[in-house]
Order: sequence, then structure tokens, then C-alpha cells
Amino acid sequence: MKIQIQTNINPFQIFQVLRFAAFLLISILLAKAGASTGLIGSYEYLLMIGGAVSFSWLGGFLTFYISKTEIKSHAFWYKKTFNFLFIANVIVAVAMVLVYMFFKNSFFANVSTTTFSLFIVYHFANNQSYINEHYLLSTDNQKHLLHYGLLNFFLILVGAGFGFYYISGLNGLLIGLAFVSIIKMIYSIIIYVQQNDSIQIQKAEVLSFLTQGLIISLSILLGSMGDYIDEFLVNFFYGNETYAVYKIGAREFPLLQLLTNSLATILIVTVTKESLPDAMKIFKDKTAKLIRTIVPILCILILGSKYLFPFFYNQHFNESAMYFNLYTLLVFSRFLFPQSIIIGLGMNKFLMIASVIECFTHVALSFILMKIFGVKGIIVGFLVSYFIDKILLMFFLYQQKKISPFEYTPVKDYLIGSLMIVVTICLATVL
Repeated sequence: MKIQIQTNINPFQIFQVLRFAAFLLISILLAKAGASTGLIGSYEYLLMIGGAVSFSWLGGFLTFYISKTEIKSHAFWYKKTFNFLFIANVIVAVAMVLVYMFFKNSFFANVSTTTFSLFIVYHFANNQSYINEHYLLSTDNQKHLLHYGLLNFFLILVGAGFGFYYISGLNGLLIGLAFVSIIKMIYSIIIYVQQNDSIQIQKAEVLSFLTQGLIISLSILLGSMGDYIDEFLVNFFYGNETYAVYKIGAREFPLLQLLTNSLATILIVTVTKESLPDAMKIFKDKTAKLIRTIVPILCILILGSKYLFPFFYNQHFNESAMYFNLYTLLVFSRFLFPQSIIIGLGMNKFLMIASVIECFTHVALSFILMKIFGVKGIIVGFLVSYFIDKILLMFFLYQQKKISPFEYTPVKDYLIGSLMIVVTICLATVL
């Protein structure tokens, strides 16, 4: 495998990276601007709550929307998805307000009613606008998607900065973010109005949309539950200090997560728009390019991790470097994309089956291996269960459609890239 940094990244991937970078920069700039730890904590806490109550159903139904754009008219599926997101957003917003009112003096003791109200406006508009980048991806409007990503990055930073400095504090920050999100929601409404939908909505279509979207949403939710269980096990059995060291290191490299997740979404569109043989060739090509992009970066980070963690934190977090290095072994699973083919072909029930098995396997392995290897055993349990999920999906795909993993996986690049990660981890451990 030729080691080089590839620049051929899809605009959808660039969009995801830019959005992540924008919010990362906001957190950094807040600290540099002298914002209190209380303000930063409240801001991060609200974002965490917003993500926790929305990530699974948003991901599930937007993924289903991507997989269906070639089966009926695009306008039909866009409008149906937009309408569902709007209704779901209203329900979630009302539920969040009720929870806030009930727990106002406990879980939300540091969040004023005004602050929470502004957050609800931002959360609603932001959730509704997620359909924009998926629409541009599904219509293959790559130029506009790139421009939209750059504009989104710029507006988020300007809106947050202007709100924080000129309107003042956390409320000003949320006003700025809400204003940007409302602009993006207006864009999605303009797209909605422009759609010429002449198809009558049938009861069976609505049921299919809700059922299949819910299946994907539940599979996403189940796939994330193990992470919270792992954190509970570390905190319960090893205490707060060990948990802090674990939490800092036991996380996936953001660029790997962003690029693989967005590529998985791109490949769903590929399955719906190309013939299956052509789609498999595209899978191989794009996966190989991603491996050649990510692996060299990961190797450098692994070798430098034992110096980087003490530098950015302190000597108490030396062990975090080992946890981070173990998490890079996710490449064994991340560079496999059977889930994109399964979703693109409408085989979502197999996604659910694999997710249930993964969740139970994750819990069992983490608990058993923790008794043998300590905290490292919990991480190994997560890595093995996630890999089992991908193996199961590959098995279902071959069993049902006779599609071999060799048809969509660049085996040479995959094996060499994975071996490089393993060897680099071993070197980092002994050096």
C-alpha cells in the first residue's frame, strides 16, 4: 500500500468535518476569551442533551430518506421526511420543556428558563435543517454541497462569536446559533416549496417510512448503548479518578469517525443510483482512498500519543494514551461497509438483528474481560463486539444476496492498513 495523503474527499465528508471543526473552535475560543467554566459547562451540557435526545431518530430517518430517493420521485420523499422531522421535532421540544420544568431545580439548576428557551429554538431549527446536506447529497449537487458546508462553517463561527461578544454570555451565544439555524431551516423550507410532488401519499408508504426509519433509528441507538454501559462499568468498579483518565483517552479519533460515517452515507446513495456491480467497484475505490488517507495520520498520532496526552493534560493522564491507541483498532470495523449496502437494498431488519446481538455481546464481553484485563478489557470488549456486528452484516449480505465481502472491500489495502496500525501500537508500547 502506497502511503500518501489523499485529497479526493467527497463534499459531504468535508461538510461533516467542517461542522465538527466549527463547534470545536467555539469551545476553544470560549476558553481563550475568558468565559467561565460554568458557562462553558452549561453550553456543553445543553449540546449533550440535544444530541442525546435526537441523534438516533435523526440519523435513522435521514438515512432512510437517502436510501429511498430513487424509488419514488425525490420530491415525494423529501416532503415526507421534512414533515416527519417537523412533527418529531415538535414532540421532542414539548417533551424537553416538560422535563426541564419537572427537573428545573435539580438537573437544570444552572440553566435559566430564558437560556433553556433559547436552546429549544436552536435545537428545533438545527434538527430541521439537517435535511439540507442530505438533500444536496442525494441530488448529487456536490458543488452546492461544498459551498453550503463552507458557508455553514463561517456562519456558525460568526453567529456564535457575535452573539457571545455583542449580545453577551451564554444567552447571546445561543441567540447567534439559533439565528444561523433558522436561516438554514428557511433554506430547507424553500427547497420544500420548490418540490413538485404529484404523488398521492398512500397509507402503506407512510407505514413503510415509519417502520423502516424506526428500525434504523433503533439500530443506531442500540449501537451506542454499549458506550454508556462501558463508562458506567469503569466509574462503578474503578472510581472517578480512573474514569477521568479512561474518558479522556477512550475515544475514537474524530476524523476517522466523521469520514467513515459520512462515507457510509455516501455509499448508500451509490447503491440506490448505480447498478450493483458498478456500486461495488465504487465501494472498493472510495474505501481504499479513505484507508490511505486515515492510516498514516493514525500511525503518527499513535506514536506521539504518550507525549501528546501529558502535554495537553498532565502526567496523570499518561494511561489515556494507551486507551486511545487501543481505540484506533476500530479501523478493523470502520473500513468495512456492509451496512451501506444493506440499507441501500432495503434489508433493514438484518441491521436490527445485528445491532441487538452486538449490544448483548458488548455488555457480556466488557464485563467478562474487565475481570481479566481491567479497564483495557472493557475497551477490547467494545472493539470485538463492534467487529462482530460488521461480520454478521457481511454474512447476512452474502446469505441473502450472494454478495461477497471481496466484491466491496479493498482487501489488500484493508489488510496492510490494519497491520500498520497493529505494528505501530506495538512500537508505541515498547518505545
